[in-house]
Amino acid sequence: MAEPSTLIANRVRYFHQNDEALFFAWLDRMEVVLGYEGRGDGLHIRLARHPNDDDLRELIAFHQRYAIEMRQLAAFKAPGNADWFAVPGMYWHESVFGSA
Repeated sequence: MAEPSTLIANRVRYFHQNDEALFFAWLDRMEVVLGYEGRGDGLHIRLARHPNDDDLRELIAFHQRYAIEMRQLAAFKAPGNADWFAVPGMYWHESVFGSA
């Protein structure tokens, strides 16, 4: 990830046209998302701010649901969220931070 304010979703796979519609509806409802733009086979998602805890939990769920590369979320680890975000054993830990 080039900067913490942009996430990239490459080659998102939709299983039905309604799945694609729900993907974009979810993006549109996320308070942390400023906008998005397709570039090639990727979608660049611009964030309005550094994600707070609720934003980060939603981004984790969104990335997990649509199989978006989660390592880019590691850039959002901060002293204020490390006690829950970076805890080994959480279902997202290895996808975000890699194996120990």
